Amino acid sequence: MKTDYIYNIPAGRELDALIAEHVMMYKDIHWNDQHTDCYYWENNIKMGADTIVPIYSRNMMYAWEVVEKMGPYKLEIVRRGIVGSSEIETNHKATFWHGMMGFPVVAETAPLAICRAALLTMTYKLE
Repeated sequence: MKTDYIYNIPAGRELDALIAEHVMMYKDIHWNDQHTDCYYWENNIKMGADTIVPIYSRNMMYAWEVVEKMGPYKLEIVRRGIVGSSEIETNHKATFWHGMMGFPVVAETAPLAICRAALLTMTYKLE
C-alpha cells in the first residue's frame, strides 16, 4: 500500500475494511453485493450481523479499539486550531510512536487521524 494513498484515504467503509484486515487482523473480509458494507467471515462463512466491520474511521468509540489493538505503540494525539480567513479550523494530528519512530498524520477528525496513523504504522511495521 502506498504511503500517499494512506495519508489521503477518506473516512469510510474502505478505510474501515483496511483497518479490520491490517490492524485488527480480521480474516476473510467480504463486501455485500452493493459494495457498501463489509463483514469479516469465519472459515469463509458469514456468521451474522455481529460480524459487520465497525465504523472505525468515523466513530471515536470504535477508533479507540484500534488504539487498544496497537498495544506496544504509544499514541500521541493533538487537536489543533488553525486560523483561516475568518474562522478557526480544527484538525487532529495522530502518531503511533515506537521509540523515536512514528508517522504523524493530520486529519479532520480524531478517528480518521487514528486510523490513518495505525494503518501506516502496521504497513511499515515500525520496530
